[in-house]
Amino acid sequence: MRGDLPWFSFSYLVATMAADRFGLYAPIDELSGVAFAAVMLPTGALWLLGLAWGFDRFDSRPEL
Repeated sequence: MRGDLPWFSFSYLVATMAADRFGLYAPIDELSGVAFAAVMLPTGALWLLGLAWGFDRFDSRPEL
């Protein structure tokens, strides 16, 4: 566990709770990586979608 990175600590906590709840017996470092990816991949996709929408919606070029 990398305690100096808050996102990793949070994903470690989520993975620990999931392992306890569902009886998963995988290495906790792999579970924390999966938990991190499960949160960050959709978040990143939404961020990129919002960024693309923002560039399209608030274009500073004047219309001709």
